[in-house]
Amino acid sequence: MATLESGFKGEVGDPEVFESATVTFASVTMLSDVKALVTYTDTGNSSYITACVLSVSGETITAGTPLQVAAEVAQYTAVDKLSETTAVLVYRHTAAGVGRTSVLSVSGTTVTAGGIETFASTNTSWQSVTALSATKAVVTYRGTSSYGRACVLSITGTSVAAGTPATFESADASYTSVDTLSETKAIVAYADDGNGHYGTACVLDISGTTVTPGTPAIFDSVACKGVGLTVLSDTIVVTTYRDDVTGYGVACVLSISTSTITPGTPATFENSSTNDTSVTTLSATKALTVYKNNGNGSFGTSCLLNISGTTVTGDDPFVFEGTSSSYPSVSALSGSKAITTFNGGASSYGTARILY
Repeated sequence: MATLESGFKGEVGDPEVFESATVTFASVTMLSDVKALVTYTDTGNSSYITACVLSVSGETITAGTPLQVAAEVAQYTAVDKLSETTAVLVYRHTAAGVGRTSVLSVSGTTVTAGGIETFASTNTSWQSVTALSATKAVVTYRGTSSYGRACVLSITGTSVAAGTPATFESADASYTSVDTLSETKAIVAYADDGNGHYGTACVLDISGTTVTPGTPAIFDSVACKGVGLTVLSDTIVVTTYRDDVTGYGVACVLSISTSTITPGTPATFENSSTNDTSVTTLSATKALTVYKNNGNGSFGTSCLLNISGTTVTGDDPFVFEGTSSSYPSVSALSGSKAITTFNGGASSYGTARILY
């Protein structure tokens, strides 16, 4: 393992409970270096989708008052920053199975939800979203025929208009994770369930509201689960996932040239069973992944990933929560600080911590 570089110490701040109930599908995005927004399904409130502002001072988090975004039972919630005061939310309406989206406006610690738009009217799951600009985002998901789909979301004020979905994988696709390469390009990673559940990625070119997928590339010819993705530059991407043969946590560098993806050699960062990996960029050569370590009490665990060319090397993993922790999500606040949210802690409530 490599040695932790200066700037990120591998230390953990005190826990802050943002929801006094069990949460699922937690997703966190930074709004600024002192504020983040988390969305989740609140099982203590009929599994409705909920949002909460997290204010950061040093290594201390103060949670605002949670807001019920919609009286709809939700799954696969995902959120991404549009600006310091707005974010875009996507989720699956569980009863109808359709894909929903809404703009969330933040003022201080108050969240206000805009109107709800359906971006996919057929059975959807594994939603992920990334902002291309303050007025445009792209959502990826498993949709019609269980194929991998992508759709542009155009934002005007607090309203969202969905473009026509495009198919990036003509087979069953799960665990989709999308991130932005530029205002006109994104990349999605996923498990291609139609091809051995292999780890696969695809570049998405965006023109107006049209998505044109590139040719999918396999980055690991093993069954993968819990796929996470983060962009380090417009040519270098890191994906993290569970190797479902060994159960180990694995990372792989993807080099991007136009719409062509060239994978590096996958590297193991956790030599025990993992679940629910999430990853964020700290710098052009560093990323931070969080996950549930099934091999160590299901504790919330993190690992700094160092990238040199197409090689990724993990530092010694460190535990950020010494109780069972599910649905961890992470977002960088700066090059040396990140925020993670998860379901865990002493009462198995929705909890947040600073990693620094």
